[in-house]
Amino acid sequence: MITDEQTNKVYFSEHLTAYKCWRNIETALKEHNVPFGLMPDTKDIWARDFMQNQKGHHSFLGYEYNPDYLQDEQEYITRNVRNCYDFSRKFLTVLDAIIDGGNVIKCGNKIIMTDKLFIENKGKERETFQEYLEELFGCELVIIPWDKEEKYGHSDGMVRYVEPGHVVINNYADFDELLREKIIKALEPHFNQISELHYREYARVKSWAHINFLRVGHIIFVPQMNIASDIMAIEQLQNIYSGCEIVPVEVDGVVKKGGALNCISWNLKE
Repeated sequence: MITDEQTNKVYFSEHLTAYKCWRNIETALKEHNVPFGLMPDTKDIWARDFMQNQKGHHSFLGYEYNPDYLQDEQEYITRNVRNCYDFSRKFLTVLDAIIDGGNVIKCGNKIIMTDKLFIENKGKERETFQEYLEELFGCELVIIPWDKEEKYGHSDGMVRYVEPGHVVINNYADFDELLREKIIKALEPHFNQISELHYREYARVKSWAHINFLRVGHIIFVPQMNIASDIMAIEQLQNIYSGCEIVPVEVDGVVKKGGALNCISWNLKE
């Protein structure tokens, strides 16, 4: 799989330009010479969820985007991604699976997803379905428990890839020790280093969003919401991703809608 550090361009829904924080995002990208584009014909701003996963330079994996939390809001489901991006010179394989792109963390030869995957695909036998996904993705599938405090069941607000054998998890130590232990137990057989974010008394409701950063190559754009944990997140991520440039970007308007920078972006190797 093409991982974030291999990507060199990022796309967003054209609807994102209506948000005040778009100016912050656009300025940060331009200042750091990151090419970007806007996609037409999207139904909402959450590009990560409905766009395809890049497997190789010219190959992509698609899936059925039909999440349970949008069953009564079908008008927000982007179905025809070929109208959003030119796949004419790409090899696109469509999986027989309901998946949100925000529930796929690419870690080289592994992908991390929450077990909400099996709830969304409840008609499929679990072991056979997992083997099917591993064959098509060409990766080992690592399953972590769904953080049921959020309805989406996405792994990109829980854990991120650092480098081979190394991931970082969100600040569960600040507020949910039991879930923290379950996540670490699920990850330990597959990764030899698990870093953790932690904000202690500076943790706020929105602090979850720091880990939902956008990484393009060796530049990491970190969500900032004008809260107490903003600076701590920058410092900790700089320590974890020591070879990367960490760039703060204020995106509170997006976070209020339930997502952050990874949710609204789709980064590729072009």
